[in-house]
Amino acid sequence: MKNNSMKQVDLSINNKKSYQKFWLFLALIPLYILLKNVQAFSVNLPNMDDYDSILKFIADWKTGSASQKLFLLFKQHNEHRILSSRLIYVLSYLITGGINFVTLIYFANLQLIILAIILVYFTSNILKRHWGLMAILIAMCVFDLSSYENSGFAMSGMANYGVIAFFFMSLFCYSKQNSLWLLPAILFHFICTFSGGSGMIGGLGLLVFVLLSEKNLTKTISVVIANIVFDVLYFVDFTKVDNGLKGKNLTDMFDFFMKLSAAHFDYDNRFSIAIILFLVLIVAIFLTWKKNKSIKTDAAAFISILFFLLATIASISVFRSGGKEGIDHDSYSSRYLILSHLLAITVFVILFFAIPSEKIRWVLFGVFSLITIKSYQLNYQYGVDGFERTHDRLLRVKYYYPDEKTAEKIATDVCAKNIYCIEENREENQ
Repeated sequence: MKNNSMKQVDLSINNKKSYQKFWLFLALIPLYILLKNVQAFSVNLPNMDDYDSILKFIADWKTGSASQKLFLLFKQHNEHRILSSRLIYVLSYLITGGINFVTLIYFANLQLIILAIILVYFTSNILKRHWGLMAILIAMCVFDLSSYENSGFAMSGMANYGVIAFFFMSLFCYSKQNSLWLLPAILFHFICTFSGGSGMIGGLGLLVFVLLSEKNLTKTISVVIANIVFDVLYFVDFTKVDNGLKGKNLTDMFDFFMKLSAAHFDYDNRFSIAIILFLVLIVAIFLTWKKNKSIKTDAAAFISILFFLLATIASISVFRSGGKEGIDHDSYSSRYLILSHLLAITVFVILFFAIPSEKIRWVLFGVFSLITIKSYQLNYQYGVDGFERTHDRLLRVKYYYPDEKTAEKIATDVCAKNIYCIEENREENQ
């Protein structure tokens, strides 16, 4: 009888594993669709900021001394520092002896895959039975094609996906109980801080996590000290940049914030959808607190992610809502949409976790699944059109950069240094 009982338990465990593997396999479909479009439309030609942030950077790095090389890794780029991007540019150059923009585009999307895996991991911690199904919705949100400007543009993807990915990697390491994970957590925290304007927000998100999740004095002190030291270092030799995009008034900033927050779902009704989204979020947080009283580590991870996303959207609303294109255009800019996609799935996971009734959970899952599928369908064509438009523009315009003379000068210099020759690659793609 005992042997039969053990066999039944083993069979049940194996069935559950097979069940989760099946859903994980289906979750690969959105990733496959994204990579298929990346493969179809990517060309080895520089696009806008690729000229100075990649080509000029590698040219300067190649000829610089050891101290100059280190300085260039941390050197300010516009109003940002883009350490994680530059580390990968250098790594790619050292391995291949040149620059290939298609390779860098795949590196950018690899970061997206990493953050998706970590998000599934955190989901599996709080949804023991349903995380496989949820992985499909996570994949549809994370690998949404409307983020084409990041997924098909080397510099944009490296920077915008990079800062989020390193925040997720640091959060993952901080969530581990073993003290051996603390060092990589701080390292990823450091890289996150220096990988984009929202990197410092990521550091605050990590602080939110350690404060909510556990009474670990060592970890709390480490995060606090790391935030102070990294943020101070970020502004050493920092020059304030006025790009003319800063929000003009609170009304515009709020409008931008609401529309970007709900941009995953729809273009025309974003503000109304945002109101519903935040009402749902308030209910979800209330039920989570009521369910846990003191928020456990796994739930705290999603509160931390939520903080990072909302604070980043808020900062973009302050520093980007005054753009000449106007709120309706800029708050739907492709490079920002990954934040909206992640916000949508984060809110739903928190709500699903907070609901105690299994029946209500399944109703919610069905409703959100339909909404996610519809949003993915709408965003799909928007994304494909964006991929195709970028592809055609790069082939049609000799130097796709605001100042053609500067672009030509950079292109000539990097070709002379045997780093990358634009004319050779243009001929290959014609």
